[in-house]
Amino acid sequence: MRLTKMAVVASAALLLVACGKKKAPEAAADATPATTAPAPAPEPEAPPEPEPEPEPEPPKSNADFNAVITLVDGTTHSGHVKRVERGHDWYAENGYSDDSGDLKLELEGNGTLVEKTWDEIDRIDIAYEGRSGIDCTYDSNFTPWMYMCVLRNTPKTRTTDGKTWTVTTRNKWKFTFDDDSEVEFYVHKLPAREQDDEAAGLDSVENYDLYGKLQGSVMELAKTSAVKSIDINK
Repeated sequence: MRLTKMAVVASAALLLVACGKKKAPEAAADATPATTAPAPAPEPEAPPEPEPEPEPEPPKSNADFNAVITLVDGTTHSGHVKRVERGHDWYAENGYSDDSGDLKLELEGNGTLVEKTWDEIDRIDIAYEGRSGIDCTYDSNFTPWMYMCVLRNTPKTRTTDGKTWTVTTRNKWKFTFDDDSEVEFYVHKLPAREQDDEAAGLDSVENYDLYGKLQGSVMELAKTSAVKSIDINK
């Protein structure tokens, strides 16, 4: 078939268009979306500081008198006494009582037994016996046994009404002064106590070595730190 000149030109133009520069295909988008790192977990809050324990209230005053306590070695402790306590037991091993009913001294004289508060006392003088005045025993209610030696004494007192008596209260006492210093002491009988190191065996033999030690201890107390006299309201 015979083509016209116009048809040849049109065919050539069409061929040039079809064979022109082709556009490169776009890269396919990444199928996996980009991920963002998780934010760090917040630091846990520190627990609140515990509230401080309230300060215990100081013991209340229950006494109002002046005292001069003189020891056997001449040492004195004097001042205004603001608090008096007496041991729950003879040796205050179970603590002290401030109950008003416990804070009276038992006094004996001329067949009469009376009770007086400390502010009714004028003076107490205590004389100690020698080594022959020591009584020793043990208490098997403790394990090991508790040993004790007690030195007899004579505590004479004069009350504010001028009468004289003998103190018979064996319990340990404690005075607290205005400067918060404390003095613990005995008036009637002077003890020394110590628990044995070992429990008693089947033979239940007493520890005579410990008796000897306690005898020496109580005699040392009677020469040094035992109370010789107490003056009240001086």
